[in-house]
Amino acid sequence: MKKLLRIKYWLAITIASLFVVIGYELRLENVLGGGIPSLITAVFSFLLGATFADLLCGYLLNQQFIRNVLLGVNSAEGYWYLTTDCSSEGESPLDYRAVLYIQYVPSKGEVKSVTIRYDKNDEKFITNSVVAYIREDDINVHYLNHFRLTYNLSKDDISHKLGIVYGEFSETTNSTPGLDRLEAHIAVSGEGIVRRQSADKIPNSEVSELKKEYGDDWIHEYLRSRKNTLDA
Repeated sequence: MKKLLRIKYWLAITIASLFVVIGYELRLENVLGGGIPSLITAVFSFLLGATFADLLCGYLLNQQFIRNVLLGVNSAEGYWYLTTDCSSEGESPLDYRAVLYIQYVPSKGEVKSVTIRYDKNDEKFITNSVVAYIREDDINVHYLNHFRLTYNLSKDDISHKLGIVYGEFSETTNSTPGLDRLEAHIAVSGEGIVRRQSADKIPNSEVSELKKEYGDDWIHEYLRSRKNTLDA
């Protein structure tokens, strides 16, 4: 997401510089009625412009639509249908299919990654990123996620495990431009193995319909429907 930070900085500098030019042209004494030196005019205009630019950039980058436009086809934000290769070492929460949500948090300048799973008893497992990172180069979009897996061993015993995911996003179809596939590997503390993961982007239109129909329970219903489809 370095591209968003670069855009924010350049936009802020551009707006602040524009305010300096406007302030110089107005000379501020025409507004305030006094003979304010040009240097003070420039400093005041720059500070005013920088403040306005920060507020404007913050507002714009808080809108996912704007972020998608700025990032273009390299935007990984949104919901993904995630599968993980089953462990041969016994049942694990990661064996179950999941919905992965990736979001850029402008106020912190970082990526947030959350994964939700349900086991055969409808127990919910949540994976939260401790540190998540997405980096673009000339060819690939790389993904790195240091996460914490939370689940209940019993009613009063909540367990946490740490792990790491690393992989790459790609565009697999020309009909809908943009990243739509994630190929990755995952390792969890205590398992002693590295597993393969893959994910497909869930279209925003489908997410909107599911939220409209099922509300906050849409992820549960979506995963249930995918399981029934695959088992049919």
